[in-house]
Amino acid sequence: MTRVRPSRRIFLNSIPKTGAHLVTKALEILGHRRGARPLGSSALLGGFAVWKRLTRAAANGRNVVLLGIELPVPVRERWLRRRLGRIRPGGYGRGHVRHSEAFAWLLRDLGLETVHLVRDPRDVVVSHAHYCTRHTGHLFHRHYRELGTWERRLAFSITGGPVPGVGYLDSLAARFRSMEPWRDDPRVLHLRFEDLVGEAGGGSAEAQRAGLAALARHTGIEPDEALLDDLTARLFGGTSTFRTGQIGGWREAFATEHLEALEQTAPGLSEAWGYPAQ
Repeated sequence: MTRVRPSRRIFLNSIPKTGAHLVTKALEILGHRRGARPLGSSALLGGFAVWKRLTRAAANGRNVVLLGIELPVPVRERWLRRRLGRIRPGGYGRGHVRHSEAFAWLLRDLGLETVHLVRDPRDVVVSHAHYCTRHTGHLFHRHYRELGTWERRLAFSITGGPVPGVGYLDSLAARFRSMEPWRDDPRVLHLRFEDLVGEAGGGSAEAQRAGLAALARHTGIEPDEALLDDLTARLFGGTSTFRTGQIGGWREAFATEHLEALEQTAPGLSEAWGYPAQ
């Protein structure tokens, strides 16, 4: 099967733990190649933090863009422009970047097509609590281990709060609020994790094919049935951050206290993003 090589430049944006691996895997099957390292709070935090801040951090409050959803950090627009400029035709970049007019303009100015991925907020916090607990390199790992129990870890992923020695984890509600303008921008392709996982993740084959077809068209490729067959056959699982990839796992993970915490700190959040209350 001969395929047209993609020529558009793509930026995938998402809240952490929404399943960005599905979209990047699909992009690579379509022929895209990663063109820049992921953008997020780690641009200034984590290993080599002092060097990062000297070379990347905003120094005077001008031309500043905030990177990161959970723990936003300010970086220089000039540094960010150089980083995104490494995405060549047929390439993609990804990140966790809250909406700002400055960043939205920068993507347009550089000619990048934007894809925004979302997932049921309740499944996001379950995946988030597991990830922070299991992955030793995560900024929040020590704190999550010290919380001691799964119930406390999941509650913290919902409410947020101070993380000693690191900063402040924004609440689930604040994380999703920061992304609302991306969802509502008609120039951005809006995809749902639940549509991409297909039957293997508890979704539907029809929704999966429709979502992947929309992604292909957004990258400049008109998909045929053979291409969609290839995408659906190869997409699910097999990445380093993959855990279960199932829809609705929050129902088994949530206790009454977590439902109450969600109602107190983020009333109506799931419904606002198109997910039923139960």
